[in-house]
Amino acid sequence: MSGAGSAVEAAAFDRLDQDVSLATVFQDVPEDTMPPVVIIGDISAEPFTDDPTDPDRKVTLTITTITAGEERLPCSDIQDEVEASLGALRIDRDGWALAFRSLGSDAQLIGDASGYVGTTTFEIIAFKQD
Repeated sequence: MSGAGSAVEAAAFDRLDQDVSLATVFQDVPEDTMPPVVIIGDISAEPFTDDPTDPDRKVTLTITTITAGEERLPCSDIQDEVEASLGALRIDRDGWALAFRSLGSDAQLIGDASGYVGTTTFEIIAFKQD
């Protein structure tokens, strides 16, 4: 992962761990952990330009929410906390200026109807600080 991706992951975890009250936040979920959980998911970073020396990046971050039960509301409530926490976040982290923007979210019933899996996606503009 790029330096920008690592900074995004660290900033997102710290902020979500502080702000999310309806679930436990993980980067790596321990085996046998019961829902509700919020997981720092996929992170991808791409350069702004074709210049290989340009460190600035556009980063995409997916946050996964897992809840138990047949109702969507608990998953949606947690996703609301995630979006409120990160949706307009501006923060300096590990030598990067990060600007988060929410791209949206969805929640789907798990195949056996035992709960919901939600995803919330963010785009982050990451500028390397001098």
